[in-house]
Amino acid sequence: MDITISVDLGQAARELNLPLESVQRTVNLLDEGNTVPFITRYRKDQTGALDEEQIRRIEEKVGKLRGLAERKQAILRSLQAQGLLTSELSESIKQATSLKRLEDLYLPFKPKKQTLSTAA
Repeated sequence: MDITISVDLGQAARELNLPLESVQRTVNLLDEGNTVPFITRYRKDQTGALDEEQIRRIEEKVGKLRGLAERKQAILRSLQAQGLLTSELSESIKQATSLKRLEDLYLPFKPKKQTLSTAA
C-alpha cells in the first residue's frame, strides 16, 4: 500500500488570511526556485500583489505543512511495517494538525531503541 499525504494549501490560505489563488501561485513560483525578492518585485501580477512579508509567511507555513505531511507518511509507513496500523489510527494520524499531536499519537507504538544492556 502506497501512503501519500498531500498538503492543503487552502488551510495555509485560511490561516494566513490570503486568497487561495495567490497562495497557490506563490507556492508554484517558490517551487520553481524563484526567490522571495524576485517574486515580490517581478511577479506581482501572478501573486496578486503580495508583499515580501506575506510571501515569506506563505513560504514558512507551507514548509511547516510539508514537514508535517512527511512525518505523517513516515509514521504511517513505520506502523504499517510493524503491522500495527488500524483504520482508526490511520485516520487520527491523517487528521493531526500539529507535530506535537502527531508524536503523541505515535508514542505508544514507537519502537524502543535497542541498547547493549537490553540485548544482553
